[in-house]
Amino acid sequence: MKPYIVPDQAVDVLQNWIEQDAAACAVRELDKVIAFLMKLHEEDADEVLAHLRAIYFLKGELTKFIPEKGGEQ
Repeated sequence: MKPYIVPDQAVDVLQNWIEQDAAACAVRELDKVIAFLMKLHEEDADEVLAHLRAIYFLKGELTKFIPEKGGEQ
């Protein structure tokens, strides 16, 4: 198998795509967790609220890695 030399810029672009896709996937999973916690009526409301706050904060941090649609980054 012949080795290929990949320009540093190409590696940066690929790494950026991986980070963005991973962040988008994580945010989708967090949305599912938030929806699940919102449906818990029998659990302690303070505990559910604490979990929701932590997840919402994490979602906000992950969202920073997802590019906005409609423009170049």
